[in-house]
Amino acid sequence: MDSWQMAQESLNELRTMGVEVWLDDFGTGYASLSYLQKLKIDGLKIDRSFISGENVNLTNNTLCSAIISMAKKLDIKVVAEGVETYEQAEFFKQEQCDSAQGYFYARPMPFEKLNLKPRSHIA
Repeated sequence: MDSWQMAQESLNELRTMGVEVWLDDFGTGYASLSYLQKLKIDGLKIDRSFISGENVNLTNNTLCSAIISMAKKLDIKVVAEGVETYEQAEFFKQEQCDSAQGYFYARPMPFEKLNLKPRSHIA
């Protein structure tokens, strides 16, 4: 991202075509706070490393709560990725996360088998 202005112009052009701009894997790697400061984005996905696996703990829950709160104040939608248990789904529902995805809801499947009715525990 050498030119923030050029990136923002490109994103604005996409937005005029109806495309939403989201940050994936937020909280790790290149998806940093500076993107929220410099680019107008529609949403972010909290990286699954904060949600599932061996490292889930109070610190991760606190970070997820902070990310959700910050995003809401910036009018940015949030998706929790990697939700695998009822307890995790309840946590994100309680934190008023916009939506969640993960094995708790469904395993990967072919498009033909996808049930397009709303099934979200958070909704």
